[in-house]
Order: sequence, then C-alpha cells, then structure tokens
Amino acid sequence: MAPGAREVPSGTRAPGGTRAPCASTAPRTQAPAPTTEAGGGPGEPTAATTESAGIPPHPIGTPAAAAAAATEPSPQTMTAPIPGVVASVVANVGQVVKRGDELLTLEAMKMFNVLRSPWAGTVTTLHVSKGEHVDQGQPLVTFGRR
Repeated sequence: MAPGAREVPSGTRAPGGTRAPCASTAPRTQAPAPTTEAGGGPGEPTAATTESAGIPPHPIGTPAAAAAAATEPSPQTMTAPIPGVVASVVANVGQVVKRGDELLTLEAMKMFNVLRSPWAGTVTTLHVSKGEHVDQGQPLVTFGRR
C-alpha cells in the first residue's frame, strides 16, 4: 500500500470517487438445470406431470389434427386492443376484406383509433355496434378465410 493511503473495504467508494476493486473478479456461473427423464429440457413438462394435473395431451402435431386443420378454414377473431366506445362500424357481415381495410373506429380517451383488418377474408360476424362500450380483449369482428 502507498504511504499515506488507507484501506477501503471492497465494493465501497475510495477517496476521489473511484470504486475499490471487488474481492472476487471470477465470472459467476450458473449450474445447468436438470432435465426430465423423458429427455425434455428445463421447464418442459413431462407426460407424467401433465396427466397427473388433469391436462389432456395437446392435439396439435397429431396426424388427425393436421388433417382437420387442412380441410376446415379456421376463423380469425379481431379483439379490442384498448377499452373504449365504438364510434363507427364500416364493415358489414359477408363483406370480403383485404388486409389493411378499415373495419371500425374505436374512441378511447377522446382519441379516435381506426381499426383495420389484420387478415384477408370475409367478415362473418360483427360482435359490436355503434355506441357500444368495449373492454380490452373483447371480440370485435370474426373473419372466415377465403
């Protein structure tokens, strides 16, 4: 130590505003998470844990689910991004829309938000009408694929 210098505990400020070096400069490492017996990675539930919790096996990925998805057009539902009041409805049931077409206007906090179609398809259901209050996540319009 230099003459006239005093020892400063690790991790505290030394005179002059500099930080004293830490006692350990070795990088911290984390032990790998244990894997399941079924070979799944960390955080992945095993068949035994999902069945014991009463959760049925997921149908996606099975050949029957793939065949059903290929034959039936899946409807898509647009939901309200924010709570507000429906100021106007432009779309009609049965109307064919392209992605980006105006569907309705939602008023929230004295601002008017134009909601546009996120998909191309046919409007199959309008869940709201002009003047109706909607909550965030509430279904607004359902589309059928063309």
